[in-house]
Amino acid sequence: MYNYEECSICQQKMRNFRIRRVQAQKRQFILMMAMLLIVFGYLIWQVNRNIEKELEVITVYKPIFTEVSAEPYQISDVEEIIDVQEDKELYSYNTLELPTEATAEFKTYMDYRKIKDKTSKQWNLQQLATTNEEGFRVFNGRYLVAVGTYYANEVGKELKITLDNGFVFYAMVGDIKKDIHTDANNQYIPMNGNIIEFIVDADKLDPLTKKLGNVSNSGFEGKIAMIEEVISFE
Repeated sequence: MYNYEECSICQQKMRNFRIRRVQAQKRQFILMMAMLLIVFGYLIWQVNRNIEKELEVITVYKPIFTEVSAEPYQISDVEEIIDVQEDKELYSYNTLELPTEATAEFKTYMDYRKIKDKTSKQWNLQQLATTNEEGFRVFNGRYLVAVGTYYANEVGKELKITLDNGFVFYAMVGDIKKDIHTDANNQYIPMNGNIIEFIVDADKLDPLTKKLGNVSNSGFEGKIAMIEEVISFE
């Protein structure tokens, strides 16, 4: 059997062992916490670094937009010259034949509200168009017109039209005339020789123009000397 002194020594050794074990566990805990702090610190640093890179990219490549008026403008002589210079680089033109039996000196109009089919391209285009000060429906600076199928068989086609007095304007096809209403070549209306029919807001037309049924009174005097199809290079 063990004597008292041997038991005391054993108890002391046991206490020392427990103390060392606790200290070892504390060191392990501290080491683990330090490793966790290092890992979390690295992750936070990496996230901040990625955010800074993204902000630099956004700053460098942020697009600059120029606000422009949505209201279309009336084409003047000066503006027309600028358009022609730009068109030489951006567009080409295909000259379309004019009828020999009609001069298009009489230029009719139709109210845009007569386009009622909400599933049609004609109707959708009118939702994007606006009415200028003279009562003409315009889109992207182009007058919206109706033509026979000889000149266009789809809505959205752009035309460059020159009058015999030298005035040039751009138009976009907003409606297609039915073949039964045009001549054999589907170029003009035999009753009045009309080739281009302007789409308008009849409530805002000049009273005399509205009475005559002819928009020539509103700045489009003269015969049509040339019709060209606008072909974009883009």
